[in-house]
Amino acid sequence: MRFPPEHRIRSSCDFVAAKKGKRLQSRSFSLYVHGSSHEATRLGLVVSKKVGNSVKRNRVKRVLREAFKDIFPGLKSGFDIVIIAKREMAERSFGETVKELGDVLFFYKRQKG
Repeated sequence: MRFPPEHRIRSSCDFVAAKKGKRLQSRSFSLYVHGSSHEATRLGLVVSKKVGNSVKRNRVKRVLREAFKDIFPGLKSGFDIVIIAKREMAERSFGETVKELGDVLFFYKRQKG
């Protein structure tokens, strides 16, 4: 199943706005969370050439989208989330990525109260 377009951030101005939100760090990615006027929670991915060649970058994007789909039902709506992958992301398995993304978002949710 494809990642639906209403859950994607595509425009550069939306990426810039999301980067003004709360920044959370993990070993293999940086995550920005920002309130949005959209009803759905949306995801934006940034995977630069530093991560690896096109095969590695596309794998990282697929893994991050699938990990987000696993965690998505537990998230509140109305947020824009931007994930910026680091080099270490190319070496992570799907299970490690899901756990790390879940831990970072749980930490954010706990901080918000």
